[in-house]
Amino acid sequence: MGPDDVEMALLDPDGVIVAVNAAWEGFCRTNGGDPARTGPGTSYLHVCETAGDPRSLRVAAAIRAALLGELPAPVQVLLPCDAPDRARWFDLLVASRFTDDGRCAGAVVTLRPSRGDADPERVVLLEERRRLSRDLHDTVLQDLIAIGMQVEAGLRHADPARRDRDRAVVEQLTRTVRRLRATVGELSEPAGRPTLSGAVRLVAADAARALDHEPLVRITGPVDALPPHLQDELLAVVHEALSNVARHARATATLVVLTARPGEVRLLVEDDGVGLPPALPAGQGLANIRQRADDLGGRAEVGPGDDGGTRLVWTAPL
Repeated sequence: MGPDDVEMALLDPDGVIVAVNAAWEGFCRTNGGDPARTGPGTSYLHVCETAGDPRSLRVAAAIRAALLGELPAPVQVLLPCDAPDRARWFDLLVASRFTDDGRCAGAVVTLRPSRGDADPERVVLLEERRRLSRDLHDTVLQDLIAIGMQVEAGLRHADPARRDRDRAVVEQLTRTVRRLRATVGELSEPAGRPTLSGAVRLVAADAARALDHEPLVRITGPVDALPPHLQDELLAVVHEALSNVARHARATATLVVLTARPGEVRLLVEDDGVGLPPALPAGQGLANIRQRADDLGGRAEVGPGDDGGTRLVWTAPL
């Protein structure tokens, strides 16, 4: 299950480990982990909830949200590990697992050595970025949302001229909240190359103005551990696909699902728009999307959705 160089554990809907890969087992042995607390049959949720430290409680909270399908993007937590030879740091990522029909099937937990492990100052910087991210989310972002709701609630009682002004304020606040959410997500990730999950959410947020709605984004599996060149291709496809929806679909809702699973990465972009024309015109970017898949030994399929609209499924082997 999963790439051999990514430590991965799959959790069932109750937070119990149902499968781990060899890399996960090796990581735990190398770093003094107890197999009884990290192997199949163990409630990883319970392990995190009873560990007693704030970082583990953050992991537990992320797992609970993932199990409910309420985790909009993978959560990354920088954790210490007292290995037999030295203290180390590693990144633990939590994401929801979804079935092909969109039902939440549990969670996936992945581990990877932190680049801050070799630089104590960088560890401090990462912690400060995450603290700032939490502060922005818990204070500034919530205040902006509350202000927008108050202004919107007063629209029905305002005179026409003021109603237009207030509606423009609400729209501006909505755009600001979207950008701030994307910034909060980026701050919570390590500095340097942005994570794929954060970049996909940022592209979706940027596309909201052209679409007149914000796409629903679901990400599951260790997408942030994919090879950099594959991440670049996926991000380009997401951007092109959402551009196509904005230009042609006249959609009111768009779904983006990115999944990394054993042997394959899969991207689905689906809308509820007018659907495909009888003959696809040139210049829609579909040729580029298909070429990117072909170059990687994958494929791109475009067709009608189950309830109308258009569905793009883009896959590449791992």
